[in-house]
Amino acid sequence: MAVITVSNSFNPSSATRPKVGRIIFIWFTKGFRFKLAAIANHLMTSKPSPASIYGTKVSSFTLVLRVLAVVFLAVVTARAHSPFDSSTRMYVHDASLELALTVGMDGGTTLLKGAPDGAFQNRPVGPMFPLPKEYAPRFFEVASGGIALLPEKVAVRTDGLEFDIVLAYPRPEVRTLAVDAAYVTALSASYKSAFVMTDELGNILATRVLTRENHTLEVVLPAVALLPETNSFAQGSGSTLPTNTASVMPPVAVTLPSNPTLGFGDFLKLGIQHILTGYDHLLFLCGLLVVCRRVGPMLAIITCFTLAHSLTLALAALDLVQISPRLTEPLIAATIVFVGVENFRGAVNTKTRCGLALGFGLIHGFGFATALRETGMGGTGLVLVKPLLAFNLGVECGQLAVAAVFLPVLFALRKIPWIERQGVKLISAGVVLLGGYWLLERTVFPFVR
Repeated sequence: MAVITVSNSFNPSSATRPKVGRIIFIWFTKGFRFKLAAIANHLMTSKPSPASIYGTKVSSFTLVLRVLAVVFLAVVTARAHSPFDSSTRMYVHDASLELALTVGMDGGTTLLKGAPDGAFQNRPVGPMFPLPKEYAPRFFEVASGGIALLPEKVAVRTDGLEFDIVLAYPRPEVRTLAVDAAYVTALSASYKSAFVMTDELGNILATRVLTRENHTLEVVLPAVALLPETNSFAQGSGSTLPTNTASVMPPVAVTLPSNPTLGFGDFLKLGIQHILTGYDHLLFLCGLLVVCRRVGPMLAIITCFTLAHSLTLALAALDLVQISPRLTEPLIAATIVFVGVENFRGAVNTKTRCGLALGFGLIHGFGFATALRETGMGGTGLVLVKPLLAFNLGVECGQLAVAAVFLPVLFALRKIPWIERQGVKLISAGVVLLGGYWLLERTVFPFVR
């Protein structure tokens, strides 16, 4: 069984961030002296004085540079995407259990602290690097009937973007299993991981969102299916499983155990979390809306973006169209850069803006679909309708909530003369800067670590 799991944790090494942040912070605070009381007074008066706001004469160019520096400082310390920092798949075989953890570079480096150098060498293909079995409790602790299971194998592989960590256990006779995803407790408090358990026929047996507060679960294994003998068994390998069961015999009727799974409310919440933490999606919308001066065009742009990403989200969830996140994530960053540069052209055309929202929104929809697939959601027809509807509804609720805050603030800021004159250029420069950073982070940075 070949399985590919994908994570969106495209983050540069955090080791370089403190030094960069310190330099930017010192430079910013040295000459850019905001006075909060003066700003409050400025917002309530019709004829503000630049000197009363800043306390000292600061050129427009220096002002722009310092604001962009703070924006850059914010982005290098924040994740750009996805409610999940990792994903865990548990595969139930007739004679064994396999736990496969996919985690981003920052999280993986933390978990593998002190591991042999081979664990950090890029090896996209080929055999995984074996780890000492003593490392297993860092990742998972598995017990059955109160007795801890000892792993038969612990191995790791990295491609420079993420780590794949695999643990194999013998399948116990007792079907009730206690799983502790211990790795979650070693990471940040906001860390989330999708957990999915499947059998050999692809049936989803359990799903859960793991957090530091909720990282343990109890699951029931399915009964071992007694399959009739066929000529497709691997000869001379000692295997008791057919090489391609699905192609030589009809699906076996198996009574699946009752395990916890994600419901409508869970998918709704995940949709809201995804858009609220999907800073790249929000920045793209910001770049589109910042040049608009009326509510009508803004609503038209938001509607086009919603229709576009809803379409590709549904197509990807139905497995009708699949594009690797290795391609879609850099493309999402590129759309942000494009919109930011487009804003410097000056002229605003609602049809053009709607076209950008519609066309680029199709790409952003694949980013939403990646987060949805990490929950293990699959299937067709009515099985798919509820989670797809709930997740998409959550995305729209979060999007409208952000718009309800962003638009009034934008209109209020435009009453300030210097923001009216320079605000669009300033914000668009920030959009280009952040989008460019994410583009490098998802294309170049993983290969220069």
